[in-house]
Amino acid sequence: MPRWERLEEYLYDHNKQGTEFTVFDYAESAGITVQDATRDIQSQLRAQRSAAIRESEGRESRGAEPLFVLRRVAGTRTRRARWAAGARTADARLVGRAFSSDVRAKALRAFKPDLLEIAAKNPRAAAQTEAAITAVIDHGLELIEMAAQGMKLPGDDE
Repeated sequence: MPRWERLEEYLYDHNKQGTEFTVFDYAESAGITVQDATRDIQSQLRAQRSAAIRESEGRESRGAEPLFVLRRVAGTRTRRARWAAGARTADARLVGRAFSSDVRAKALRAFKPDLLEIAAKNPRAAAQTEAAITAVIDHGLELIEMAAQGMKLPGDDE
């Protein structure tokens, strides 16, 4: 049995659609190690993504495919990640919200410290660095969040 099928059994047997769980919850309930639970979740994500790619390319299924769509809850990452299974419209919005949350965290971690360091070493550059930080946080990341949730962006023609 593929690893993802073990996770699907857990999701089905414990009526997890629309609820959240952690890798620790799953490991304890399934009587497996946290490492195995992590591998099962990763296997589920690979299986659902490869099924979606095959479908979008018009290729036929190669057999059993996941029943549930697993998504990480926005604002949770690494070992503290919370997971939810579902295929509702609200789940699609929540996948976008998790994506924009990740982009925000990575963008701020990637460029804000460097810009602040430039401002500290060169006070004349402070206004430029503050403007760049504000533009990304207040405008760029807001647009990414809107796009990830399927909202119409300024300038979109329909």
